[in-house]
Amino acid sequence: MSSLGRRLLALFVGLAVAAALVEGAVRLVDAYRIPESSAKSIDRAASERNAAGFHDVEWAREKPPGTWRLVVLGDSFTMGQWVARDELFVKRLERELRASGKAIETLNVALGGADTRDELGLLRDVGLAYEPDAVLLVFFLNDATHLDSNPLMVKKIHAELAREPEGLARISKAWELFDRSRRQRAVTQATVADYLASFRGDAEQRAAWEDCKRALAELAELCKQRRLPLGVAIFPMLMELDSEAGHPFVELYAEVEAHCASLGVPVLQLLPVFLRRSAPALWVAPDDAHPNATANALVVPALKAFVLASGLAPR
Repeated sequence: MSSLGRRLLALFVGLAVAAALVEGAVRLVDAYRIPESSAKSIDRAASERNAAGFHDVEWAREKPPGTWRLVVLGDSFTMGQWVARDELFVKRLERELRASGKAIETLNVALGGADTRDELGLLRDVGLAYEPDAVLLVFFLNDATHLDSNPLMVKKIHAELAREPEGLARISKAWELFDRSRRQRAVTQATVADYLASFRGDAEQRAAWEDCKRALAELAELCKQRRLPLGVAIFPMLMELDSEAGHPFVELYAEVEAHCASLGVPVLQLLPVFLRRSAPALWVAPDDAHPNATANALVVPALKAFVLASGLAPR
């Protein structure tokens, strides 16, 4: 065999060994990975729902004497459908605030699919009946779009992320990992484009954001009339978290914050809490970017400092 042939053979053998090592490593890691369905095996919001229909403990209609009540409004990120009730940031925050010895209750008045106008309605129709002392709105970008109200789009995204491996991915774990990463990037790019259009597109695309701004103004006015301190916490999209500069929605969060500031409403940006973390490690499942128990725990220190500084809870 010529020297060129020997070098080519050595190169081929080296590549084959490297590929085998990569495949073996991926299979080893995969063997110890939590099954993808386990995180979503129990619909906590259904099994832990209170009499009022929310993912929380039971609430006494009449507020106990000396108790401070903070109503927390939000959508599915706050409701925490797949997270145990005690692990939700709303209840973790309550425990942290109570550590000072004060009687404080946080009421999780959140529903999946709710937008800001829905959340305004939840305060009017539900929250106010429980005599709140303050209101915290947890804002997510879906609140200013019609994207998650399109079931066909949501179904398509979930199907793309969760579909069974095909071709080479069926026999090679390494290729399956590569293929999954490729599909995840494609979904991310499409999602970014859709959200940017909801804020920067034509009048029809921006309609939900314009209504969201009106709903925020109405919420601020209602709380002002009721003498209820109001604060807004912006929960980020759990993707592209390597750096603030690389996160695709920073300017949109800033736009929401600026509108709240024009209404005199203090805002907490929660993105810094998650920077330089692996986004999928914060998801309830590989095909569902709702925050898991870990993500819920991470936001509590920032939320506690914010509600105390903003008068949403007594010091």
